[in-house]
Amino acid sequence: MMILQQVWLPKVKGCASNKLQAKAQIIGLTKVASDLSAKLLADDQGKMVFAQVVVANISVLASPTFSKEEKDISDEGPVVYDATFSQLRHAQQLQDDAFPAMADPTDFFLGALRNVSGSHPGLLPQLIQQGLSGDLKLSASFQTICQSKGFNLV
Repeated sequence: MMILQQVWLPKVKGCASNKLQAKAQIIGLTKVASDLSAKLLADDQGKMVFAQVVVANISVLASPTFSKEEKDISDEGPVVYDATFSQLRHAQQLQDDAFPAMADPTDFFLGALRNVSGSHPGLLPQLIQQGLSGDLKLSASFQTICQSKGFNLV
């Protein structure tokens, strides 16, 4: 709990520099929240932490890092040589996807919310609303994500 609250959650918003890192954050936070949901939703402090985890996931899903498309380096213009500096674009190391079987982490996140909501009916909408109450832009982003996926939390 302490690591989640004091280390992981404060660092979530700004540390994903690319889409694969954002995907790993979403999957990791979702897995922790869903696996520990019974413990987290048992008391008030745990409910607060659960809401923070959900809000952190929403912030990553709504971030420009996650929503932007990866650019293809083969579509760039012709390679020009400059004697002062020549970057090896095609020699860059590509990152491996840690979760290749999971194409869309948004579906994983919303599915986990649906499962937790099923075991705790009526609790999650209130917690999520409280967590998002301070940020209207993030709340609008969450509504957009839910609408685009046909997700309704009960």
